[in-house]
Amino acid sequence: MGLEVITDELIEKLLTVKKTVDNPRARRKNEDGNERVNFNLSDDEGNKFVLYQRQNTILGMDDDFSCGLSWVMPSGENFTLVRYNGPSHNHPNKIEGNKVGLVTHIHKSSKRYLEETGKADGYAEATTKYKTLEGAVASLTADCNIHRLKTKFDQNKLF
Repeated sequence: MGLEVITDELIEKLLTVKKTVDNPRARRKNEDGNERVNFNLSDDEGNKFVLYQRQNTILGMDDDFSCGLSWVMPSGENFTLVRYNGPSHNHPNKIEGNKVGLVTHIHKSSKRYLEETGKADGYAEATTKYKTLEGAVASLTADCNIHRLKTKFDQNKLF
């Protein structure tokens, strides 16, 4: 079973189903200039997921981060459902022919992008939900019905 099973309805179902973190104490690793951690998740239907976090550790690259939710397909391949990125790059939406700007942005996979570009999560929209990786993870867990992971939303600055 490969990518032919992907539909927008399946993506939406996988995003909204209640998911539980199976390894909430996963350890962070430094690898290739990034601090990384992967959490394994599951739902009541036997689906498996991975919530991943990446933070660039190079001095001055605090805005270069990403977290995402992947579905582990029956074939064992990971299919990215959604990805929350920092403002370190100006992401291009190839089909629409526009760019989101140097802002935080959320990628959500779609069948259209998979078929037309080969990259299901190629479309992104700007967001103000978060400013940091920690805030992105909190937003992702809330948006995607993920439980058993301690998160903390970004605080709005008073001044």
